[in-house]
Amino acid sequence: MTRLMNGATRCWQAIARLSSPQGRRSMVGEVSEDAIDNHQHKVSANEAIAEARSVMTALRTVGLYLTKTGFEPGRDFSVGQGKLILNAYAYNYLQQTLEPELWADIVDLVPELLVHDSKSAMMALEVHLGVDFFDNLREAMLVRLPTLSDAAMLGYSSRLIQGICQRHPEIKGFEHWVTQVVYESIDSDTLRDMADRQNHGQLPVQADDDWILLIDLLTAAGGQEDVHFCCTMDGVVATEEGQKLLSQLIARPSREEV
Repeated sequence: MTRLMNGATRCWQAIARLSSPQGRRSMVGEVSEDAIDNHQHKVSANEAIAEARSVMTALRTVGLYLTKTGFEPGRDFSVGQGKLILNAYAYNYLQQTLEPELWADIVDLVPELLVHDSKSAMMALEVHLGVDFFDNLREAMLVRLPTLSDAAMLGYSSRLIQGICQRHPEIKGFEHWVTQVVYESIDSDTLRDMADRQNHGQLPVQADDDWILLIDLLTAAGGQEDVHFCCTMDGVVATEEGQKLLSQLIARPSREEV
């Protein structure tokens, strides 16, 4: 336990130095040495909580360090729920810029240290959002797709794939993921007919129902009506908070009202 606490302390101190050539610690927060010492002397009653706090300190510190050096939360890395998920660039950056002992402390402290593959890249986005985004989106699609016309369904799926893949190129195979959900939603005869019509140029992509995709994306990401989007006589409008949330999910549309 003492090693765990000392490791968390070194993580904070060393990364604070690395984050600023002038030695400023403001970018990672201020932790007094007295507070650390007092905490070390009080761990006997609740060692589990103390350990969790140590991990949280390490995660927050690493996250702030990466953010301050230009990496983007939710795309290049995610921290939370005892996990540190990094893409290859963030992983290599930490490994190359941190002192070897500090890097070893981080690896020792964090219960789950993952480097992006397709699955962990999806997990990274969900950890960043704090919700089961892809499960929520799948459930929304299973309800939504059967209600759409063939052209609208094609447009919905195409814009979803394009938006996610442009915003999160690290998530490989997303097109296949969407296709699988479509297969779950629509009977095979309808799908074959749609594919045949599309191949013969008889099924145009309907692109005037973006508001449907907007609602499904925002609600899947934990968004709420009147907080993240508003329904008006003219359509659905993303609020400022909604635009911020959308920008974490997809390549942003060129207009505010969709």
